[in-house]
Amino acid sequence: MTFKLPALLVLLVAVPLLAIAYAAVERRRAGAAAAFSSVHMRANVVPAPPRWRRHVPALLMLLAIACLLVGAARPGRSQVVTRTGGTIMLVIDASRSMEEKDIAPNRLDAARNASEVLVDQLPESYKVGIVTFNNQARTLSAPTIDREAIALALDSIETRFKTRLGDGILAGLGNVPEGGRSVQLVVLSDGNDTGSEIPPVEAADEAVSIDVKINTVVMGTTTGEAAADTGTLQQIADVTKGRFFSAPSADDLDSIYRGIGVRASKAVERVELTQLFVGGGLLLMVAAAALSALWFRRTV
Repeated sequence: MTFKLPALLVLLVAVPLLAIAYAAVERRRAGAAAAFSSVHMRANVVPAPPRWRRHVPALLMLLAIACLLVGAARPGRSQVVTRTGGTIMLVIDASRSMEEKDIAPNRLDAARNASEVLVDQLPESYKVGIVTFNNQARTLSAPTIDREAIALALDSIETRFKTRLGDGILAGLGNVPEGGRSVQLVVLSDGNDTGSEIPPVEAADEAVSIDVKINTVVMGTTTGEAAADTGTLQQIADVTKGRFFSAPSADDLDSIYRGIGVRASKAVERVELTQLFVGGGLLLMVAAAALSALWFRRTV
């Protein structure tokens, strides 16, 4: 449980102090009764010693005060809920190197399969768009809930020369609805940027300006001349507060995309508990007053 105004919890120290004061008053009352009469006359003055229920209203009142003080501190708890909507743009490298077969059956087919895994994790109300980039960036599908259209877009990907990563990111951002919420890009690449009109890091800055996170995935080898530019992909994710992943195999890629889909479809929300504590405190006060009136014909 968390509190929006935790400093107010210091006031809870008043509860044990009030309990001590109540105990002191009870002792003083008993002492006064003893001083007023002799031992032999005490039975006539005090017909019966205080019973346990004499203290119940006071105890309930102390609990009520504690509940109200906790409620004043604005308590709450976190819970995981399913998002009712959102948008993911899949920005996929479609350069010729995606035909390499170091990842079975080849890099492009593995990317298609992983994208389908991701889509399967999302609620039906979640929109998905497809953008590819090679010698230019292309939007194959604007964000849609039509899963068949998404599948057709993935099947239509064709490879060409060059890897214009920055332009691909910018094309993905161009499909983000104005004022949209719960929007993120998933960028997959297996190479270095080659001649983008907008450098990848500048495109990432554009994402930050419209509050869009970018998750980046490097596919295939991360060493040698054919290795992807992991440094740039890592920087893109860091700048936009997204996550960076490395997928050396098809299984790794499926697992990464499945995780992205699950995280995108879930949200952690804070549930306010103030009303629960304040309501409980008021009920305890009413109970204390009612019992005091019923048993002793007086209020607390």
